[in-house]
Amino acid sequence: MAARVLDPEGAGFTAAELALLRALPLMKAETALLALDGLRGYFDVGKDRGEIGQIVYAYGMYRGLHAANAVLGVEFLDSNGRPLSEQPGFSVVTMADGSFKARAEVDLP
Repeated sequence: MAARVLDPEGAGFTAAELALLRALPLMKAETALLALDGLRGYFDVGKDRGEIGQIVYAYGMYRGLHAANAVLGVEFLDSNGRPLSEQPGFSVVTMADGSFKARAEVDLP
């Protein structure tokens, strides 16, 4: 997802969000320490502790889920039963209630 942001500097992200976008592609064995270093100035600061661990854990779960879905051939379907991958600009947004919507159907800031 981070790689899909074409102009992160001009997209209106906060400094912490930009640090996260830069760190996510680095979260692999060869560059994990660089990812953690990039997050340290923005997370686990002051009274807030455990944020970096939560980010790493959530990213691992995300990657694991998508890898498992790919191996199993899982498809996300729209409300009419059509695979979202067949629609132009395919991407999915997780809603607060845990449901999924096509990104084009969600007004993002």
